[in-house]
Amino acid sequence: WAPAKCPNEGCAESPLRKDLPEHNATCEYRAAKCRHCATEMEGRLLAEHESRCPSQMILCPNGGCGVRQEWRWMKQHREECKSEEIVCPCAGCDTRLLRKAMDAHVTGSHLQKAEEIVQSLWGEVARLKAAAESGQPPPPQQDASHEQLQNLWQENARLKATLESEQRRVAATPTSWSFNWCAVDGWGGGKFYS
Repeated sequence: WAPAKCPNEGCAESPLRKDLPEHNATCEYRAAKCRHCATEMEGRLLAEHESRCPSQMILCPNGGCGVRQEWRWMKQHREECKSEEIVCPCAGCDTRLLRKAMDAHVTGSHLQKAEEIVQSLWGEVARLKAAAESGQPPPPQQDASHEQLQNLWQENARLKATLESEQRRVAATPTSWSFNWCAVDGWGGGKFYS
């Protein structure tokens, strides 16, 4: 029943020799390993470290994604996640959609409308040219139509550049396969991550 000094450095407790194994198992100064990264530390620091460990595996919070990744890489994943909700990159549009649906939105709602307006303005340009060649005076809104045409061409070019940039980014996104080993079945079907 004699007291024994705790062998863990920094611990000032002296439990009874018979209670030493129980004390060692719960001592705040015992050596403990993080279950995520295997870093050794004092037991009293373990809970806080594990709650913030960059190696812990977490599930992507975007519904329908299902990717499990180390916490340290989740921000990068979310910048490319097809299930992340993003705001339309086009000026004046506040539409929020999943990243996987944004290309169709930009193409359908913005680029197509801009091209229709540009085509309409090209028709106006052709009409004005024909009027000039025939010697008729141009309609009174000639300057406004020209300015509109310039603005729409610029917007069309910007939208095309945005779409091409997004397409290049998506094409450059690395992809990987995950395979699962099962002792009964051997190598199992994998899951494709993009």
